[in-house]
Parts: sequence; structure tokens; C-alpha cells
Amino acid sequence: MLPFLGSLFAWVVYLFRNDYDERIGKRCSCGAWKRTIRCTDCFYLTCLCEHCFLDAHAANPTHWANVWDDDKGHFVRKDICQLGYVATFGHGGDTCRHVSYESETRWFTLVDVNGIHKMRVAFCKCSSNTDKADLLLKAGIFPATVDNPDTGFTFALLELYNLETLVSKKSAYDICTALRRRTNPDFPEEPSDMHRQFLQVMRVWRALEMFKQSGQGHNIDKVMEVMVPGWQKHSVITPCFACPQPGFNMEEEVVDEDEMKHLETLFLSADGHFGLQRKLKTDDPDDVALTEDMGLFPDRDQYERYSNDCPATTEVCKTTCAQLKAAQMQNKAKFSGCVTSGVVGITCARHSVFQRGGMVDMKSGEKCGVIHYDFFLRVSNNIHRFGLTDYALAGVLVALILVSTVVLTYDISRCCNTFAKVPRK
Repeated sequence: MLPFLGSLFAWVVYLFRNDYDERIGKRCSCGAWKRTIRCTDCFYLTCLCEHCFLDAHAANPTHWANVWDDDKGHFVRKDICQLGYVATFGHGGDTCRHVSYESETRWFTLVDVNGIHKMRVAFCKCSSNTDKADLLLKAGIFPATVDNPDTGFTFALLELYNLETLVSKKSAYDICTALRRRTNPDFPEEPSDMHRQFLQVMRVWRALEMFKQSGQGHNIDKVMEVMVPGWQKHSVITPCFACPQPGFNMEEEVVDEDEMKHLETLFLSADGHFGLQRKLKTDDPDDVALTEDMGLFPDRDQYERYSNDCPATTEVCKTTCAQLKAAQMQNKAKFSGCVTSGVVGITCARHSVFQRGGMVDMKSGEKCGVIHYDFFLRVSNNIHRFGLTDYALAGVLVALILVSTVVLTYDISRCCNTFAKVPRK
């Protein structure tokens, strides 16, 4: 801090530059008008007349126009559309000759990283089948609704929030509150509250990101089903490519030497997390999963039938061990009012990568019950004792058709069967 100490009072003048500009009132470079508007969003602080400002910001409609007010003696922040600018979607910013800009424009709320903007927009009418949502997406704006949208979020904002929430765990409410304050620092309650629309858009955005990053958007299944035996189609979960997968990252021949057996052994770990609870509340009938049966959780209907056949853990999985009472301790009154008491999941023990179909919901602990094992691997018609963890484990093993040895670690292993050896056909 010592090098900055002597410059504090000298440098404070640069902060005052945001409140005043010595070029105000002087002749603009066009020679026709006086300089009255300044843009602080540009890298270089420009001070122009109204006509030059609109021309310079034709491709930057989200930059704030700081208009000098002689009566108030300071800059007044305005949207560029308050100066007469109309944003056209469909022509890269150029005007559309089929649109009447006097009667066919509309107000549109655009949320960007620098605040919430009220814009005057026009949609291209060169074709009668022009989709407004499609025009917005081509312009890098994500619509809040599919039909006739009047609110949108820039791709830059969605990418920023996705990174912010992953790195700093920042909530959507904090982001929306900060945007309202940045729009109007003096009266932050005046800008529209975009929190609900933002949550909905982010759910769709992250689903699209998963389609992109998993390769589903590039039809990766067509390639990988040839390269990887047992490849699971329509998956947005990236598998652990470091774990042994015969036929893909190692030879298909079985290793006979005992000292080399670990090379083809798949180590899995199972555990429950009772902190991920879901309370009983009124559900929105339109609130559906965007990646149903494509992620960590299995098919909902099939799992519900399975889970309903499993009695509570304490009814069939008693233990006399004084050091192993987790099963009984979890079935307490703390789960009252919960639709889901937690989750149980399967990961590869070496790299901690979650497996597709290897996570299930719990309703009152890690249940185990007496059922027929006919869900995934039709080994026999014998009756076995299985639980929710076994369902998650079976969802992982169904794709490992060439893995010869699987080692599972589980802190309540008494509640599930042992899958130590999976014979290959």
C-alpha cells in the first residue's frame, strides 16, 4: 500500500471525471451540434452530440447515454432508446423496409451485464413466418418466453452468471438485485424485478450448455456407440474416461495375473447425502425436467414404482452394531414435511466422477426391501434383498458390459448386496 499512499489525493480527480466532462457544450466533431452526451461504457470516454452518439452506438444499444442537464448541473442516465434509437432484430442492426417505425415498434426489456434496459425494438417482417424468439437468439438475446417475448437476457449476462455461481456461489437473487442497483443506484426499486424470469431462463440455458458440452448437439452417440462398448445414448453426463473400459481405453483380454488385477478393476463408491432435501409444496404443473432420464437420475416413473415397494430402512435392516446406526438415525422427525429426504449416489472412487443413472432420491432413509431383481440385469427370478442404493448401482453397472471386476465401498454396506464380481459374456 505504501506506493499508493502518496498518490491518493492526486488520483481522486480521475473519479470525478465520471461526473463531469470539460468537453460539454463545445462543438462536436461533426461541426453541426454541441457535445451533450457521454458514454462511460465505451473503453474511451466519448463525448458527442446526440446524432453522432446514435451513429456511434448503433451496434451497442445497451450502452448508457449520460446526457448533460444544464438545470440540474450533472449527467442524467438514459437508455439510448430514449434518444430516438430503435433496435431492429433480423438485419444485424440495419432497418427493415417492411416495418413501419412509426407504428410497429414496441417496448422491450433487455437485461445485460450493465443493467436493465427499456428498449424500443422492431422485428423483421420480410417473411410472414419470422419467429421473434429466433430473431432474438440470433442477436445473442435469450427470450424469457417462447411466444411473443417482451423480455430478454443477453448471452453475456447468462455466461457471466453461470461462472459467478460456480466460482463464488452467488445466487440469482443477488445478481438481479445488483443489476437493479446498477440501473438506478438512487432508486433501485424502480427498475423491473427480473428474478423470476431470470431463474427460468437460467434453467433452460444450463440445459442447453449440457447438450453442447456433452456432445449431444453434435450427435456424439453416432460416433461413441461404435468406439465404446455399452455406450449410453442420450446422456448429458460426461463419463469418467480414466476408469478402465475394456474395448475403449484398454484391451478386452482379461488380466490373469493377480498382481495386475487392479488395472481392470473398477472402484465405485456409494453414499447418501441428507442435506439435499425437498420440502412438500405446491408444484407447478408446467415445471418439468428438461433432461429427463439424460442425467444422473433414472427414469422417474420406473423408480417411483421401485421405491414404493421398498419398506422403510428400520423395518427390514436392523443392526446390532453400536458403531453402525446411521440407518436408524436418519429416520427421525427431521424428515417430516419432506417429499425427498436426500439423495444417494454412485461415483468412481478413484476420480470422484458421478455416473449416469447413479443417483436416486430418498424418501425416508436408504431403504431396503424384498423384491424381484428384474429391473436391469435379468440374472434370475430369485428373490433378493435390495435397496435404493442397489437401484443406483444397477443403473451404473448396466453400461459396464465388459468390466470384469467391480469393487464397491459403502458406509452402510449391510443395507445392500455385494457386487464384487460381474462375469462377462
